[in-house]
Amino acid sequence: HDITAAGFAPSPNTRLIVAGGGSVNNTLLTLISNVFGMDVYRASSGNAAARGGALLAYAGVNGVNKMEELVSRHEFELVSKTDLKLYETYCGMRANYVDLQNNV
Repeated sequence: HDITAAGFAPSPNTRLIVAGGGSVNNTLLTLISNVFGMDVYRASSGNAAARGGALLAYAGVNGVNKMEELVSRHEFELVSKTDLKLYETYCGMRANYVDLQNNV
């Protein structure tokens, strides 16, 4: 699914934070970083997915509009920086992907 078609438009300050089993696969994280054009961070503590859900619930109940206020209290390690040449390559392939997806 093309997330840009769904209205997602990452800004230069956007970062992707991963958790769970896939977050230990550095090859997958490098691919994700290059496809989405965002640096990928991994939570340095255990139970990151549960903690993320709790932070979202807290934000909803307490009217926190900026997730940065919440995530700034937690440690994340940079696991993959975007290779801009590869990102541009993937961007060029996006239209072909959408065409294939629509014809399946």
